[in-house]
Amino acid sequence: MKMTQCAFNFVVGIDVSKDKLDVVRGSQGNPEMIENKASSIKELVTTVSELQQETLFVVEATGGYERLIVESLQNASIAVAVVNPRRVRDFAKGIGIDAKTD
Repeated sequence: MKMTQCAFNFVVGIDVSKDKLDVVRGSQGNPEMIENKASSIKELVTTVSELQQETLFVVEATGGYERLIVESLQNASIAVAVVNPRRVRDFAKGIGIDAKTD
C-alpha cells in the first residue's frame, strides 16, 4: 500500500451521535454543537470549504451516524479521516493522556 504524507495546518474533530455533531476546530477551539442533518452539515461544509487544502476533518466512526458528514465532506473534496474511537483512546493512553473518552 502506498502511503502519502500530507501536512494540514488545521484539524477539526467531530464527535458523532444520532442527533448531533460536536465540532471542535483546532486544539484550542470551543466545542460547537450542530444537528446531524443535511442542512446543518451543508452550512458547516460551506464555512470551511475555502480552507479545504489546509484542513483535515477527523470524524468518529459510530456504526453509520457519521455517513452524512463524511459523504458531504468527500463531495466537497475536503480531507476526512474516519477513526475508531477505541484506537484514539488507546493512542492517548500510550502517550500518557488519562482523561475521559469524549
